[in-house]
Amino acid sequence: MFSTIFTLKRVLLLILAFWFSVAFLTNTFDLLRAACILPPVWKFASGNFDLLMQITLVYNTPVWLCVIFFVIVLIWLGFISVLFFKAFLSFKSVRKKESSAINAAFFCSISLAGALVIIDELFLNYGMEGMHFTLFIANLISLIVIKLLPDKEPQKKA
Repeated sequence: MFSTIFTLKRVLLLILAFWFSVAFLTNTFDLLRAACILPPVWKFASGNFDLLMQITLVYNTPVWLCVIFFVIVLIWLGFISVLFFKAFLSFKSVRKKESSAINAAFFCSISLAGALVIIDELFLNYGMEGMHFTLFIANLISLIVIKLLPDKEPQKKA
């Protein structure tokens, strides 16, 4: 029988897997819309490409460099999605074997959020920095919950 904490940990991994998957999809469709492969009225798109173009104007960043940056983040998001699904499917407890999948997923997601916070600071994008920092902290807290909470409920003394 699954304990409440064990189930919470699995659900947390699944939520992160789906969240990163949706972020990957909406950003993919956004890039396809920006490349005129999808029509401008396409709704299921993040709007992040246009946002990136606006943010990078501060340094007159060329479009090709913005595209490269966006594709790198897109690949990173897709990779993180796969890692969180792998962590979810392999999770039985926080033993060494399952921990490698969890560690890889969180390493990549925390590093992406951290990189976005740094990029926000470099491009003076203080409006998005708070959201990216929240993502950074949420990933850290999720990792702490998964690693430090016991898999089983404490036994009640009779």
